[in-house]
Amino acid sequence: MARKKETKRKSFPGIDAKCFQHPADLEAMKKLARMPSLQRLMRRVSVSYMEKMFRMLNTAERVRVTPNQCPSIYNLFKEACQILDIKEIPEIYLSTVYSANAFSFGMERFTVILTSGLVDLLTPEELLSVIGHELSHIKCNHMMYRTLLYLLTFVGVEIFGTLFKLAAITFFPLEMKLRSWERKAELSADRGSLLVVQNPDVVLSAEVKLAGASRSLLPSINMKEILKQADDLKDMDEEVLLRAMKVFHTAFRTHPFPIVRIKEIHNWSQSNQYKRILKGEYPQVK
Repeated sequence: MARKKETKRKSFPGIDAKCFQHPADLEAMKKLARMPSLQRLMRRVSVSYMEKMFRMLNTAERVRVTPNQCPSIYNLFKEACQILDIKEIPEIYLSTVYSANAFSFGMERFTVILTSGLVDLLTPEELLSVIGHELSHIKCNHMMYRTLLYLLTFVGVEIFGTLFKLAAITFFPLEMKLRSWERKAELSADRGSLLVVQNPDVVLSAEVKLAGASRSLLPSINMKEILKQADDLKDMDEEVLLRAMKVFHTAFRTHPFPIVRIKEIHNWSQSNQYKRILKGEYPQVK
């Protein structure tokens, strides 16, 4: 039987990220933008020191992906950047950490790190979905706030040691505001991921794997049952105690609950907003 020819993915030249950002993300970013002095401080610190230090650690500890090093992964980044109209491909590194994860860092020179566990778990298309997710953070101008949060919770400790962790206690209220926004920003990045892959089934299969399924179990996963599970979680909000526990267990999470993300991106894949963008009907950056 002849192999079906793969359909070329559409690109979105000039696309304005606001046309696919989640409303909760946009609202939270407006509130964060009311701290201009903090933004100026972070930009100066990151450009002059933090990005250089982080790049040095990456160069020393991780494998840099280039056209001549792991070119299959580099080409996925190149394709995703073209689709989202990101002019410059960020620096890419592979980490030997075997949990399935990816994250981005920086405010002028962007860096994306993929873990070995993620690369081994996902198919190439699912990996493209995750790459699209990380690049969407760059496209949506999330990076200044994400970098600040990484500084407060992880990177600062890695670079400066335990003393930084003790000092960061002072910034705890700010950390909580950033964490609340970050979970909303993930919903925007999921939408960008779908725009890159242009196949809801791929995004959903990647989300299910990251929620706990394996390659071998994925064929037996019933997506209707997953969506029903999301509805069950929503119904639990009617009980005050369960709603309070849900808030408590969410407070320190970097991402929304996986089942919630699956429901959100499934709903958006059915929306007129997504379908219009695919047709090329979207506002462009002026």
